Amino acid sequence: MCVERSQTVAAQVLYAGYAVHEEPYRSPLHNPLGCYLFRLQTEGVAHTRMNREWTLMRAGDLLVMSPKEAYQIEIPASSIAAEGPSSDFYIYARGVWIDEWWEEKARPSCVHVGQDLQLMDLCKLLVEECGQHRWLAADISTYLLQALCLTADRAILLATTTERGTDKLVVQQMKEFVEQRARQRFTVSDVAQHVGLSPSRASHLFKQAYGVSIMQHTLDVRLRLACKGIRLTKLSLEEIADRSGFSTYSYFHRAFRSRFGVSPKQFRSLS
Repeated sequence: MCVERSQTVAAQVLYAGYAVHEEPYRSPLHNPLGCYLFRLQTEGVAHTRMNREWTLMRAGDLLVMSPKEAYQIEIPASSIAAEGPSSDFYIYARGVWIDEWWEEKARPSCVHVGQDLQLMDLCKLLVEECGQHRWLAADISTYLLQALCLTADRAILLATTTERGTDKLVVQQMKEFVEQRARQRFTVSDVAQHVGLSPSRASHLFKQAYGVSIMQHTLDVRLRLACKGIRLTKLSLEEIADRSGFSTYSYFHRAFRSRFGVSPKQFRSLS
């Protein structure tokens, strides 16, 4: 950890590190966090609690949080089994310069910035300065932290720009999010937060691109999964419904009959 100094410094790195989780992990709940946090997911996934909401972070997702917010991270065994080890850069900071920077504009708490090499290089440099040189690195880390803030702003701006090419990428990312997590429970807000948009903007772009709502597409994917489970396994219909992402069997039954004109049981007999 970098040496402690007065809170009147321009921008002070309290701690900078790089973590690789190959085993399940759950951090303590920090409520409030008490300092600024930058977290850049580099591999795998992590479940991050921001105030009362849990968000799934994937490689290329950038988290920026203020001292007043609550924070917690969890990497369950199921995520490691499905996605491999989880790794990330994390930087804790404070200072009057960063306070002013934070107050300049509203920023999404979590946004997908992709493989931003400049952002990753700055994170690496901060980890090296704070880990190897300790108090000698205080001034250097201050300027690196300021550069990190400004580079993060640029990455967020590029990630949330609503030009046509960017819109196409964003809706593709939303579609992939839905199809990869259809077996899990999520909301439109979860999908929107994954790409750094408001729920209304995300819904509009998705409907404009694919002609159906986010949740209608989610239902389509879940029904396809259920059909495959009915045809290829001997699992009970209730278990297939649960594994396909349906909250209740009765909802699954209604949706299935409405879509295919037969009940799941009749579909199995016909298959």
